[in-house]
Amino acid sequence: MPLSYMPWPRDYFDNVPEVAKLHQFTGDTYVYECLQSTVSPNGMVNATLMDAFTFQTEVLLSTLGLDIYDGAVWGVAASILGNHDAVEQYYTNILLDARTLQLQDIKAHAECKGDMGTGQCTDPTQNGNCGICYGDNMESMDKQNALVFRLIADYWAVQGTVDVRCPDLNRLWTWNDYKPILGENSWALILGPLVTALQKYGSASAIPASSVEFQLAINSIPALQALKVSVTDPTKEGYGAVYYAPNNVFYYPGSPNLYAGQTVSIENQASLYAGLKALVHVLSYKPEYTQLRCEVDDMVTGLEKFMFSSWNGKYFRQGGTYNRTTQQWSWGQAGSPDFAVDCQTWVATVLGPRKIDQTLGPGTTGNLWTTLKDLAGYGLMTNGSCKGFGYTEISTPRYKNNGTYDASPSLDVHLKTPLSQFNKADFLDRVSYISGESVEYIILLAAIAGTPPTNTVATIVFLQQGNEPALTVATSFTNTVNQGGDAANYLNATMVVVDDVFSAEWTLGAINFARVIVNESGYNKAMLDLVVKDADFMRAAIERELLADTPTQNTYDTHNSLLYANIRSYIPFGWWANPIPSMASTGWAVSIDSSFNPLQLFGHYSAGYPPVTPPPNSCDNAPPSPTGPPLPAPTPFPLSHHEILQILYESTNGPNWYASDNWLNGLVYEPCGTPQPPGSEFPYADGWIGVTCDGNGHIVELTLDNNNLVGTLPDALGGLTMLQKLSLKQNSISGTLPAALSGLGSLQSLQLSNNKLDGPIPDSFATIAPLKYLWLTQNALTSLPDLSPLANLQVLNVNGNQLTSLPAKIPYGSYPNCDLSQNPFVCPIPMDAVSNCAAKCT
Repeated sequence: MPLSYMPWPRDYFDNVPEVAKLHQFTGDTYVYECLQSTVSPNGMVNATLMDAFTFQTEVLLSTLGLDIYDGAVWGVAASILGNHDAVEQYYTNILLDARTLQLQDIKAHAECKGDMGTGQCTDPTQNGNCGICYGDNMESMDKQNALVFRLIADYWAVQGTVDVRCPDLNRLWTWNDYKPILGENSWALILGPLVTALQKYGSASAIPASSVEFQLAINSIPALQALKVSVTDPTKEGYGAVYYAPNNVFYYPGSPNLYAGQTVSIENQASLYAGLKALVHVLSYKPEYTQLRCEVDDMVTGLEKFMFSSWNGKYFRQGGTYNRTTQQWSWGQAGSPDFAVDCQTWVATVLGPRKIDQTLGPGTTGNLWTTLKDLAGYGLMTNGSCKGFGYTEISTPRYKNNGTYDASPSLDVHLKTPLSQFNKADFLDRVSYISGESVEYIILLAAIAGTPPTNTVATIVFLQQGNEPALTVATSFTNTVNQGGDAANYLNATMVVVDDVFSAEWTLGAINFARVIVNESGYNKAMLDLVVKDADFMRAAIERELLADTPTQNTYDTHNSLLYANIRSYIPFGWWANPIPSMASTGWAVSIDSSFNPLQLFGHYSAGYPPVTPPPNSCDNAPPSPTGPPLPAPTPFPLSHHEILQILYESTNGPNWYASDNWLNGLVYEPCGTPQPPGSEFPYADGWIGVTCDGNGHIVELTLDNNNLVGTLPDALGGLTMLQKLSLKQNSISGTLPAALSGLGSLQSLQLSNNKLDGPIPDSFATIAPLKYLWLTQNALTSLPDLSPLANLQVLNVNGNQLTSLPAKIPYGSYPNCDLSQNPFVCPIPMDAVSNCAAKCT
């Protein structure tokens, strides 16, 4: 399973300052899991701990999680590059089987027992007891047709963590993001799989109805139909829209998203529209699915009408809300800006410039491109170009600086006098005197009263005067007032540079939109040349500012990836942007650099699809379409290194080992540890104690000698197929040797002396061809198999056991080191074992 992010450097989140964390709680919040806590009495968790938990959750979700939209973007990119098999394994083993390693069910199908938002159902234990309710009719959904949670991971509980809401209980942090979001599912279940299927099978008509990609798509339709806003009049606002999520998916008391099941995201509509148009095209080649094609096509028509209704004369609005009680639609969502960059780029891409200009007026698409740059352009140039985009409208003042429009830095100025002595005019005059700038170029944004010993804080912004950049003025002013002298007697200042946010993913989406404009709009050459220059300039800026050289997982080799953003910034639509390598950004770059539009089945820079030949059947009197086959029994996952060693840890009393540094530490997931730069003495650092890895991330040595291992060896240990040395001597390991250890096909040295092993040495050991050294001294083993096939064997030490006989075929005299003494052999035994291995019999 791919991951959404590669936090790099490894300590990135450790170095996030407190001011750069979300502080959204203002009072106590009831948390059922903390009911027995003394730190949070009666389960009432204070705002500080809730905010700390929010950041803890962000770190772990970003480190261990996959947003299924990112998985779809990866799938598209990997398919373009020809790696269809890996993508199909993900779609089959994760999404179709609907589970990960520890999350046994990743689908939102708990039976609906009523809407929490309107009080139909309550959930005092906060365990999701009210179920998940789809749409205005509060429908339940069976597992096969349910949506997938937007964020998934291989871990539900993370070893080595403590839930910071009630730390005295020593509860592990556990997975807590169970939100089946429309947009993510549109990519993960429809658009992404169908693009992969087309790349694999070569044409839309060749995609089999039995393929995992097709089944994922058609299985999702009942849930999507249930999520349609219940406005049936095409003349009413809200008609054709599909909700952002089912009801009850944001269920903790006081959640600002408690009514998410009544909201609609325009960007989500664009994703769904793109996916459903691709599905209609594929279904057009399958006459037996005529009824389903017609139903999906009706949804496409409704979505198109609704997206056009979101146009406010300047741009496409971000979303709205439908009150099912009053049956009233309203534009806007509480806490979210009305303008979102991806709403413009994705909606305009999937509707297409030709249709937009025909519906909203000639030149509308071109004007939208200009508006997009003006409102949200990062590194906006005075010639109208920009380096890229952030997420929403830039609200801080801009000033000209050598051909660009830059955001002004704001300063928090701490006055050393109480507010009762504060006078705005006098204050600005003082700042003007210290800075040397005219008062007209200084803006007072806010002043917050402080009573002694708390100082008053005023927030100011400098605007550029003449040729001197505002940033230079702000820096000079800050240094002056903080370096002593007369100015320091009056105030000091902290400069917060409000840098524009630069998003690789959202900028690449804009480049994609620009190419659709060029390909489809029919605008004049001057306009198209300008758009091409804009797009090329943006792609170059991404390369300059957001390209990272990042170690891949399980290797110290570095590869190019793109950061999610240039700075850490809270995106006002509900998540954080961080300057760390991103699957979505990198996947989008693969699509763009491959001249492939990921919002279109064929990758064409067009909103339209080629005609189907022969034309699809009429919708009149179409028989019911086939339903998808029942979900197959999940295919067992191959165990990862982490899982194999976790099984060893748990089967040998790991918590009581003498040394277990980093074992099952949730933030050191890979046993190898942290990849080191090429040329380092060791390829990894800070891994699990006793584990040694090669440069490709394979475990090659496992040494836990004299470490109080008590228990039995698990069969799973045989899954370390690249292991060359296994040394567990001087412990208390008991039971029989697993025959599955023969899976250690690279093993050269096996050292298990001084344990409590009993029973026969498995015959399968004779198949470990590379084995050179076999130490099994001082155990209670009862028989030795024929090891003559082991041509590389040099050491055979099995002294101090309970062997009573010896195979005749073993060439005992050929081993430089052979010791079979202190065994109760019964005569006769091979003479070369007596003469070369100190074996004696009675």
